[in-house]
Amino acid sequence: ALGGGGLVTNNALLSVTGELTPGDAGAYGTLTLASPCALSGVLKVALASDGSCDRLHVQGDLDLSGLALEVADPAALNKDLRYTLATCSGTLSGSFSGHNLPLRWNIRTDAAGRRAYLVYNAGTALSIL
Repeated sequence: ALGGGGLVTNNALLSVTGELTPGDAGAYGTLTLASPCALSGVLKVALASDGSCDRLHVQGDLDLSGLALEVADPAALNKDLRYTLATCSGTLSGSFSGHNLPLRWNIRTDAAGRRAYLVYNAGTALSIL
């Protein structure tokens, strides 16, 4: 497991195969990893109804396909907000392999913006005249 806030610097490939937990107990934070890194396992994030949340940032390319997403308290999600969970300075690819999100919550990736975030899908309203 790797957790906390701050920067992890590596001179070779960093491989994390367990839990990634950004932030510290009782506080939200950003865990920054230097590239290259190979990530698999679970990204565990805490979040709040005011939009605060833990975040993973990779200095370089980030492939999310090896990570599952676990939200500590899904009931705290605010339908009116977006929660940015992961960012990078290089290429963003893949999507989380699984999650524990409530219905209508979706994970979106923005390759151009180099971020992955949560957003609530309120649905489509149709009007028939």
